Amino acid sequence: MAKEAKKESKPKEKELTGRIHSFESFGGVDGKGIRYVVFVQGCPVGCIFCHNVDTWKMDGGNLCTVSEVMKKIENCKPYLQLSNGGVTVSGGEPLSQAKFVAELFKRCKKTGINTAIDTSGCGSKEDIDAVSKHLDMFLVSVKHPTEEGHRKLTTKSRDELWNNIRYIDSKGLPMWIRFVVIPGVTDKEEVLKGVGEFIKSLKNVRRVELIPYHTLGVNKWKELGMKYALDGVPPADEKVMEKAAVTVRKYFSNVVVV
Repeated sequence: MAKEAKKESKPKEKELTGRIHSFESFGGVDGKGIRYVVFVQGCPVGCIFCHNVDTWKMDGGNLCTVSEVMKKIENCKPYLQLSNGGVTVSGGEPLSQAKFVAELFKRCKKTGINTAIDTSGCGSKEDIDAVSKHLDMFLVSVKHPTEEGHRKLTTKSRDELWNNIRYIDSKGLPMWIRFVVIPGVTDKEEVLKGVGEFIKSLKNVRRVELIPYHTLGVNKWKELGMKYALDGVPPADEKVMEKAAVTVRKYFSNVVVV
């Protein structure tokens, strides 16, 4: 009797890994409810007011598999769901690791966990498509309404990011817009009006968050030997923030100071 041919086993597919900066297990400002926040490593936007400048390096952080990150998330699942919260991937710039983030969201949705991404829109349309497949909400940062102002604050052009934000808007998913109010820089009336007009042009914005500029991340710049361009600029106080909110509310009603 002829021996039965041995079936060849397929080699096990290598699991996706991502570069992770850190985790926050009890986030309260990155979407609805209590959030488990995954801060990915790597950001090409280079905002001069960034308080997480240590997340910029693309080859930094720690390598983690999707399963390793999911294990951390699942440990927190009860209170995430009890608060109608979920998982938010922030950074860094999550679109710089779109495949990893997309797979993480897919696994989250399989276990019934709400998903959100905190992005500047710095990536390709393919990256946006990938992360959108298993996503519940976008948190999108807007930097400045003019090309000149945008270039002073970041390494990217306004149009590059705004075109991507419009593409994100076309996905039909709920979107929260975030804008940092910097005294003497982005708190000017014409800047706020420009931001308001852009927000008004989008269809799926549900909430606008005005974030007060602060100096808590300045020491990170100094520790890394980097010059901090906004040295001497004071934090945005209550008066500055309320004035900014009044202007932006002329274009969109649900504006909150966080």
